[in-house]
Amino acid sequence: MLLKRIYDHSSGEPVLDHVVVIRAGDEQHFSTGLVEAAVMEDWMTLGGGRLMLKTKPKLSYRIKRMPGYYCCHCGESQPGALEAQAHVAADHGKKKSPNPENPSGYERILYYDCVKEG
Repeated sequence: MLLKRIYDHSSGEPVLDHVVVIRAGDEQHFSTGLVEAAVMEDWMTLGGGRLMLKTKPKLSYRIKRMPGYYCCHCGESQPGALEAQAHVAADHGKKKSPNPENPSGYERILYYDCVKEG
């Protein structure tokens, strides 16, 4: 994703007015650091299962997965690594992980996995 901040200088001080999306995909991974900074800078809001960018017109992304642990077999969210290990052992036994990058059968993501709305 490539963004540009647009500032309003009418008050004598630059005040963020909105952002322009120069390039973005329909599916997007937003890092936790980007989301935290954007919310603090007031060009993104997070709530109701969505990330809303302060663009003209507004741009919304539905959050498919929040940062955290997920089972590679069934996609179920897990509260932590120990719970994910226990879930894989109990529900999926000795089945080989469907994700070769995560042979343990679970993964930890550090981003918001989103899809563009509208």
